[in-house]
Amino acid sequence: MLKYYIVTAILFFIEIRKAQPSLCKGGDTMSMLEDIKNAEQKADDLKKQATLEARNTVRDAQAEAHKEADALIAEARKQAAAAIAQAEAQAKQEADALVEKNRKRDEAQAAEARKNLDGAVQYIMKKVVIEC
Repeated sequence: MLKYYIVTAILFFIEIRKAQPSLCKGGDTMSMLEDIKNAEQKADDLKKQATLEARNTVRDAQAEAHKEADALIAEARKQAAAAIAQAEAQAKQEADALVEKNRKRDEAQAAEARKNLDGAVQYIMKKVVIEC
């Protein structure tokens, strides 16, 4: 990255010389030193600006990444809640079916027991009367 700024400064210096060829004539050394100093300063300024822009780009990218991560987490939670609700509904439906099945079985067993109730009462009465 530093090479880029040095090359930029040199190109800037060359462009100044092309635009003002009178500066290259004679022994105006002080002016040339000032031009070099100005070119170096411009290169430093460009470097600072590029660093700042890079920092801002990274910050913006991180903010966008956090925003997308939050959206993904929210969507995952929403899907998990929907899956849980569906599983609970299915479990309730299966439990209700099992309760109904057991209720019918119990009613059938109770009806079968009622059929034998008269015979059981007669048997008990017979045993009680005979033994007493």
